[in-house]
Amino acid sequence: MSKPMKILTMAAWLVAVAGMVVLAAVQLTRDHNTQPSEVITAPDFSLTDQLGRTVTTQDLKGHPWIADFFFTECASACPIMSSHLSALQSRIPSDVKFISFSVDPEHDTPPALLAYAKQYGADNDRWRFLTGDKDKIMDAIHGMKVSLVPPATGNQIEHDVHFLLMDADGKLVRVYDSRFPDEIDLLIKDATTADNSGSGR
Repeated sequence: MSKPMKILTMAAWLVAVAGMVVLAAVQLTRDHNTQPSEVITAPDFSLTDQLGRTVTTQDLKGHPWIADFFFTECASACPIMSSHLSALQSRIPSDVKFISFSVDPEHDTPPALLAYAKQYGADNDRWRFLTGDKDKIMDAIHGMKVSLVPPATGNQIEHDVHFLLMDADGKLVRVYDSRFPDEIDLLIKDATTADNSGSGR
């Protein structure tokens, strides 16, 4: 086989492999929205919100809540995720809370979080942006079984882009991919159901 033919064959093989990897990744992402096969409960945490108030796991008992993971200097997925949550404030029952965990607590101080909250029209009593000691933040993130990749030089933090719906007892109901409109619709439906099932507690 001539050298040019070998190069073309190798290139075609690499394209085919890359295509299979992409398809597998998409399938995994789409499959990730199913109900969890194991019971996942929110870990105990004590963190600080955008107004400097302490927020603990116990404070959320009796309320369904939606968790996401972000940082204020994010220029990729975070603005889209925060825009979704901003819109959801008027689309799901007010008893459902929003908890956004900063994955960059060293930069995301309460004043930085408050400025970010204002940018997205957040109801500060319903939508809590949390920061605190880095180890405590990492413990909360890992306790909720989500992924986080520390940044390489010059790169942004890579973090989970899913919304997690927790019930009024702090147990994971379902995971939703923030990149798909039908997932957001399903989140609205499930959050409304979770609120109804948790009412009166």
